[in-house]
Amino acid sequence: MPISSPRPADVPAALDLITAAQQAPAWACAYLGTEREGIRAELEDLTPPWTETLRVLVSGDQVVGAVAVDWDEETGRSWVQGPWTSDKTTWVEHGRALLEAAIAQTPEGVDDHEMSADPAHVGMAALAEGLGWHRSAVNIAYEAESDEGWPDAGSAGPQPRRATPDDTGALAALHTEAFPSTYATGRQLVEDDGRITLVLDGGAGELLGYASAEVQADGGGYLDFIAIAPGARGRGLSKVLLASVGRTILAASSDGKVSLTVKEDNAAAVALYESFGFTRAGALVGYRSRPYQG
Repeated sequence: MPISSPRPADVPAALDLITAAQQAPAWACAYLGTEREGIRAELEDLTPPWTETLRVLVSGDQVVGAVAVDWDEETGRSWVQGPWTSDKTTWVEHGRALLEAAIAQTPEGVDDHEMSADPAHVGMAALAEGLGWHRSAVNIAYEAESDEGWPDAGSAGPQPRRATPDDTGALAALHTEAFPSTYATGRQLVEDDGRITLVLDGGAGELLGYASAEVQADGGGYLDFIAIAPGARGRGLSKVLLASVGRTILAASSDGKVSLTVKEDNAAAVALYESFGFTRAGALVGYRSRPYQG
């Protein structure tokens, strides 16, 4: 069966296939949710448009495989959405070809590719291992629907404020140190529309910490990054930042929810989020063509 661009009727059929796969951790791609309209919204938010990068595997009149990809030329990275197949046999026979069909579309200079899934997706783990890709640590997904019990910032000490272009240099330095080789640059955290980035100002161009979040296409809030400068740790500033950015993104999200991911072995961060009442919503692991850092 050849892998091809979709015919018009293949697009909704591919969405049906993706939705069915997303219902089961053993087949789901971690970048998307589980509900059809939420999945559609996330896919439609991709750049380039997902219908342009969608590649399908068709057997008779049935779409039995699908994959899409988006990328960022500034960071040289791509994120493979999927692959998804209708069954294990199709995965074994065509999973790698679907992945390669996605990567083949990325422009020159985008040579750092990643896909992600629940640890239960042993097929993706085997595919990545066969390609010599690198596995990330297990990350835990947490979510909260209320700020009940969260601490107030108080009037003493530095107060979070919105980041401005003047903060870009200091923020980028701290961001690179805290999250080396991540998917967003310090400039993007400050300048991208729709992103909420708060900083704790230490004066004289020094940043004590920052947090950055956004409302995703499905309406949910997502906290991407939070970091405290090494010299400012141990003062409770992470709680100040988390409470402030969390409340801001909760208010901005249409479903009144904020989620985040954290490495399973990061005991301090896990304790922080659980002390705020975040509850575990799942787990994910990434597979990347380049080694992970940090």
